[in-house]
Amino acid sequence: MSFFKKILNKIPFLNKDKENKAELEEEMVKDAGSADSSEKSVFFGERKPTLEEILAEHELKSVPQTQQAILDEKPDERIKLEKRDLETLEEELIRSDLGVNLAMDFVEKIREQIKSVEIYRDELQKKLQDYLLSAFDEILREQGSEKFALELSKEGPTVVMILGVNGVGKTTSIAKLAHKFKNEGKKVLIAAGDTFRAAAEDQLRTWAERTGTDLIEMPHGSKSSAVVYKAIEKAKEESYDVVLVDTAGRLHNKKNLMEELSKIKQVIEKNLEEGKYLLETMLVLDSSMGQNSLSQAEAFNEICDLDSIILTKFDGSSKAGVVFSIAHKLKLPVKFLGTGEKMEDLESFSVESFTRKYF
Repeated sequence: MSFFKKILNKIPFLNKDKENKAELEEEMVKDAGSADSSEKSVFFGERKPTLEEILAEHELKSVPQTQQAILDEKPDERIKLEKRDLETLEEELIRSDLGVNLAMDFVEKIREQIKSVEIYRDELQKKLQDYLLSAFDEILREQGSEKFALELSKEGPTVVMILGVNGVGKTTSIAKLAHKFKNEGKKVLIAAGDTFRAAAEDQLRTWAERTGTDLIEMPHGSKSSAVVYKAIEKAKEESYDVVLVDTAGRLHNKKNLMEELSKIKQVIEKNLEEGKYLLETMLVLDSSMGQNSLSQAEAFNEICDLDSIILTKFDGSSKAGVVFSIAHKLKLPVKFLGTGEKMEDLESFSVESFTRKYF
């Protein structure tokens, strides 16, 4: 419906059914034909306004039918992007968890473009989408699209070290991965390597029972590397396909954590035959934490070279724009999205699908 018609529909005594409109117009024509219709014509005790007066009052004028048809078909006016819009754009991008650097970089590119070409507001979404997708380009170029999927070893066990600070959803993510691989027909073993937090051991014991997977644990306070050694030996003897290793999340003490993770990796590498296993270091991040997640990723990447990321709590209000910052800055792929609290709420990551969800 044209703007012209929308305005007419807002006029109370014209916004009636066709029959009433026809009657009203007929009465107005009769009144206009009398000698002093403009003086004597009344409507509820007052002079009736003519159609021309009604239109004039709303700053509209009657137009020929051909011109009206053109108005009906005329598309909405496109709004050109101005320099003054860029500051607001930058603020909104930062609020959406993209991070200061990524937001500023995109806005700067747009600022340079509008110096030479006209850009309209309705083009911004496509430009931003293309720009954010480019954050994954280097990962795709160097490592291929399969890098966004968890590769399993064909000859020996796949060992997945799960890292992350306490509270981000590490234990739940381990349970979801165990459930996923179990349903795919894999033999799964969980190693309770976070021996400093009794709650983690209790939770893993519960999840192992629910998922029908096996668990290796040792008394509270034992060395994490000892738990992992025991798990690796069991994996070799009983031909497990996947070993999921929980680790401590005490990021505030980097030195101790670095030593602990280093020992775990040494145990895995020493006790598994080279070329017959795969080791994946996977960081769990809470999507609702915004740019704090980027700081965590940087810290853990310094301690232990990361291979990939699980993004949890993606069912919340955050759109997890930090993923683009991590891909852009650290060149790390996200492999899974935690979308709820159930064991089934784990999705494999897709660059295109995630970007569409973000928008």
